Amino acid sequence: MSFRGSSAILVNNSGDPPNGRTMAAAIAAAKPSGLLPEDLGTKQAKVIMDYEAVLPSEISVIQNDILIVYRLPGMDAEYVMAEKGGKRGKLPVSYIELL
Repeated sequence: MSFRGSSAILVNNSGDPPNGRTMAAAIAAAKPSGLLPEDLGTKQAKVIMDYEAVLPSEISVIQNDILIVYRLPGMDAEYVMAEKGGKRGKLPVSYIELL
């Protein structure tokens, strides 16, 4: 922290954004997937960055995987349902790009 007059400036030297996400996640979140929240159609997508499932309802994927993705009615706009190799689960939309 440095002080200039009566103002304080917090400097983050960790390389990670202040919201706690890793830099890689922040970059992925900034890239548009091309999938609109109201789009319920089935599409193919390519994984742009590895994702390790956090919850049992999620799916783990690795970069360059090709997936079938779709939204379910009422689903959170930041997630899609993804299918790969007979497995299915939620995946953050920021980790894919539509083909």
